[in-house]
Amino acid sequence: MEKKSYILVIFLAAICTIIAFKHDTGFVKDIIFSVLLIVLSFTLYDKLRLTPVSLSILCFAFIIHDLGTFGFYSDTNLFIPFDWITHFLGIFAATIIIANFLSSGLTKSKKFKFNDSMILFIAFLAALGIGAMVELLEFSGYILLGPGDSIFQLATVDFAETSSGDIITDMFSGLYGDTIGDFICNVIGALFAIILFSVNFFKFKRERV
Repeated sequence: MEKKSYILVIFLAAICTIIAFKHDTGFVKDIIFSVLLIVLSFTLYDKLRLTPVSLSILCFAFIIHDLGTFGFYSDTNLFIPFDWITHFLGIFAATIIIANFLSSGLTKSKKFKFNDSMILFIAFLAALGIGAMVELLEFSGYILLGPGDSIFQLATVDFAETSSGDIITDMFSGLYGDTIGDFICNVIGALFAIILFSVNFFKFKRERV
């Protein structure tokens, strides 16, 4: 069995374990979404120019997010907000995957040039675009479904701490601050991924992470 198949089996086993120990109806759609996306990534493995490492990073990011079914998103006693961790890991994984996909356009001599910086900048912006889409998804879920801890809604803890009963007031106060915090974590995750990819490509001469 290929490495990617082992990774998929381990991911599905981890998801089944999460479901077995804690079944929160609010997270069912998240778990379904993560499984569908990982299976799609597995199916498009070669076309997306994935590697065992990049697929593992993506699986790990989704597993950490799905652990939110245990209530970590609403736990205010964590040293680092769980939402920040998942945003960092998610955009880190997305940036690595996008950079791998675009790596064929990088300088074959492995010497850093202007075109290389533009390709990496595009990967950086594309990943942040994915992060922005997630924020729009959360906001849409908030409007249609109300507060919640899934990827399709704004976290309950954020809403509970800032709700004034007026959606406009909430949007531009605590919830606005929460969105900015998410974006900052996205930027940090994307930057770390670009640095890792650059070191791997230009120093260690490996085309993909």
